[in-house]
Amino acid sequence: MTRVTLAPGQCPMADARRMRRGWLCGALLWLTLAVAADERVPWTALTPDEQQLLSTLRGEWDTLPVERQQHLRRGAARWATLAPDERAFAAERLQRWRQIDPARRALIRERYERYKALPPARQARLREVYARFRQLPPAERRALRQQWQQATPTERRALRRQWRDAPGR
Repeated sequence: MTRVTLAPGQCPMADARRMRRGWLCGALLWLTLAVAADERVPWTALTPDEQQLLSTLRGEWDTLPVERQQHLRRGAARWATLAPDERAFAAERLQRWRQIDPARRALIRERYERYKALPPARQARLREVYARFRQLPPAERRALRQQWQQATPTERRALRRQWRDAPGR
């Protein structure tokens, strides 16, 4: 009995399998995208704990973007794991954040995004410099801030170099 070898495309069974596989992959991709596009969770589907924590958003919850809903639910889950003293600290920090002028908050967010875009080594260096600054006595920190605020751009560059090259670096 001789065996016949067919080139791809010559065997109708192989073509049918490939076509079915392609259709199946396409259908799965479509279903995945359809589900991912609408993972919005209605307010009524939240747990009672989530509803309590997110109660200030009740009226707008169903219209929030999916990403925002997911972010808020993750935050609520984290909150549930905090110890009472950690919750008190977080609540106080949130209250302070809300009291900051919106323009100032936008500036803080922008600076944070710039920091996150830095290479890890540069981030570590900035953390070290900030830690050194925080260890200074309050009077010295105030004097440095005042000196910085009154400095010209050229003087600020010189101050940066001086601080960067200071002993302990």
